[in-house]
Amino acid sequence: LKGSEDRATSEQVLDPRTRLILHKLLQRGALQKLEGCLSTGKEANVYYAVAGAGIADLNADVEDGQELAVKVYKTSILVFRD
Repeated sequence: LKGSEDRATSEQVLDPRTRLILHKLLQRGALQKLEGCLSTGKEANVYYAVAGAGIADLNADVEDGQELAVKVYKTSILVFRD
């Protein structure tokens, strides 16, 4: 059984699965770096990133070194309040 720590989030959006995906993008060189949060919203957070040489493997129309905004949608386990 999975506990609440398996679903825990940081910055209200980065659960372990999302962090793993971002880590893999960094390891594969698709991203050179992923930095702080540029914007937070009700449904997602936007992070600053720089594309790496491995971005070409994703068939993206992005060049190595290009600045990117990475939008990460908040997980469904969060409780939204009015």
